[in-house]
Amino acid sequence: MKTGHFTQVVWRSTKKLGVGVAYADEGRTVYVVAQYSPPGNYQGQYQAN
Repeated sequence: MKTGHFTQVVWRSTKKLGVGVAYADEGRTVYVVAQYSPPGNYQGQYQAN
């Protein structure tokens, strides 16, 4: 499984994380969705974080 949200998870101003999981194709396919609030991980703002 590939992941690419580490910088968003540790973003200083992000205080809430919601995660949803759904299964399809009799469990052979998994969908994972994450919602961050407030959003962050803005390119060019890493030093300020």
